[in-house]
Amino acid sequence: MNIWGWLTVLGAVGASVGFTLYGMGTSTIQPDGQLISYGKTLMIVGLVALLVGFVAWKATSSERV
Repeated sequence: MNIWGWLTVLGAVGASVGFTLYGMGTSTIQPDGQLISYGKTLMIVGLVALLVGFVAWKATSSERV
C-alpha cells in the first residue's frame, strides 16, 4: 500500500473520530467547548486528508476504469 492509500485510510478514521468527539461535546447538558473544538479540528483535517489521499491515489493508480 502506498502513501496515498495510507493517507486515505487515516483521513477516514480521523474524520470519524472527530465527528464522534464533536457529538460527545455537544450532546451533554453542559457542552464541553474543548471537546467540540478538538472534534471540529480533527473532523476537518481528517476530511481534507481523506480527499487529498483519495484523489492522489486515483491519479497515481495503474488501473484505468
